[in-house]
Amino acid sequence: MSATLLHGSLDHLLGNAIALFILGMVCEHAFGRGQFVVLYMASGLAGSLVSLMTSPGPSVGASGAIFGLQGAAIVLFRTQRDRLLLRDRRVGFVLLIWAIYTIAGGLLTPLIDNGAHVGGALGGTLVARRLHPVVLAPLPAEQAARVRRLLWLVAAMLVYTAWGRMGG
Repeated sequence: MSATLLHGSLDHLLGNAIALFILGMVCEHAFGRGQFVVLYMASGLAGSLVSLMTSPGPSVGASGAIFGLQGAAIVLFRTQRDRLLLRDRRVGFVLLIWAIYTIAGGLLTPLIDNGAHVGGALGGTLVARRLHPVVLAPLPAEQAARVRRLLWLVAAMLVYTAWGRMGG
């Protein structure tokens, strides 16, 4: 999990910050703060796991989690297309083109970890299929309780990661 907090350069950090700002607004508004945190963390973890399996060396950056947000937004715009405005549906298509463009660019640049990108996108896509879009209807009580339990798990993972980073 700590790899998502590290970046290789100021440009890397700024690029991820801009993408996270844009996609974070979309996903937090669509799914609510609690589901957004679960989505972000699960996507980052999925990206890191695939990166570990496919990359020859260490990897840093939040792009796996960001690709997860992108995948979740695409799922939202696809599954709720009948309930969203036409311009909103076009955003999903633009996000898909952006993902394809970024992954194609990663194939040409050796330092870009496409494993993290693909893993994060797959993780976010799978998680998003289980999320409830609060922008369309309030979160049912049963689902809200499940999100609270998952947030406790996220908090435990973060404490464990911080403890490990401090040499605990």
